[in-house]
Amino acid sequence: PDATDGDAGTDAPSDADEGEVQTTSHRLDEETEVTLALNPALISYLPFFVAQEKGYFADNNLSVKVIEYQGSANTQIPLIARGDIDFATAVTGPAIFSQFAEGFDVRLLAAVSEAREGWLDPSVLVVRRDVWDEQQLEDPSDLEGISIDAAAEGSPIDFLVRKALEAAGLTEGDVTLSYRGRTPADWQQLLANDVVEVAGMVEPVATQIESAGTGTRWLSYADVIPGYQETLLVASPDMAAKENVVLAFTNALLRAAQDVAESEGDWTEELLTIAADSTGLPTEVIEGMGPVPYSPPEGEVDVQALAEVQSFWLDAGLLQGEIEVADMVEEGVAARARPQEST
Repeated sequence: PDATDGDAGTDAPSDADEGEVQTTSHRLDEETEVTLALNPALISYLPFFVAQEKGYFADNNLSVKVIEYQGSANTQIPLIARGDIDFATAVTGPAIFSQFAEGFDVRLLAAVSEAREGWLDPSVLVVRRDVWDEQQLEDPSDLEGISIDAAAEGSPIDFLVRKALEAAGLTEGDVTLSYRGRTPADWQQLLANDVVEVAGMVEPVATQIESAGTGTRWLSYADVIPGYQETLLVASPDMAAKENVVLAFTNALLRAAQDVAESEGDWTEELLTIAADSTGLPTEVIEGMGPVPYSPPEGEVDVQALAEVQSFWLDAGLLQGEIEVADMVEEGVAARARPQEST
């Protein structure tokens, strides 16, 4: 359904005892229904789960209808571009740049994930267990001569593989590179059947494969691309024009990101319960992944880094032309939506 552009009233604090630090919100005057495309299996979407479960969207008078999907966030770009969905996530692969170049104008609002040491990365390279036991790979230079599957070309996993090679001063010619893995079953079979020695994949699949004894988790973004913002919050062109609704939605998400940041990377009982209820994953699998995924509470999109990612894909031959990356970003949304503390 189409979202109504309710007028935002004066920023009102959430309920708190007098004298406590309070967090302001961007509450809409009228209840407004919006749609959000989300893959519930991905633990990196924790801030969305927190915002929904803790009522942060409801605090801002937003009724969020979650449209669940499986697979890559890239599958949602045509839907968000057409306005079939109001909000979604996008990964910083060729598709997000191409849609803008083709005139679809999906808008980037805020950063959802960021690679940081001591926090969980959503993508990881997994080494086949026998290879790990025999070779004990230590740094990206050990990839030389290795067979690697990078999932889909232009995917975040592909970006991780290519950046790992770049960090080691290696080229694609120094490894045997394939793009076969598309699903968790594919990743498991590629390693279990000795098709490749290293496979890129997402969490929680990497942890599950490690627990099954098939592989060992190794390199992730924080190891080769610290600060990389893999996932961004996006809005359809029509929704982006409804400034008050965008600020209300982004504010709720950043409130949740603040809660996650306060965990300092450790799973609290509350976060663990929300993650398990939202993803359907057993708590032992979630804890087995290690720390909490990091979502920058300030929410700012790193435009310069995004431009560098575009240049990377241009050099890889996966983009036809260059765009002005800053033109895709709704400037100032994160700063204006960010929860402000007052006493």
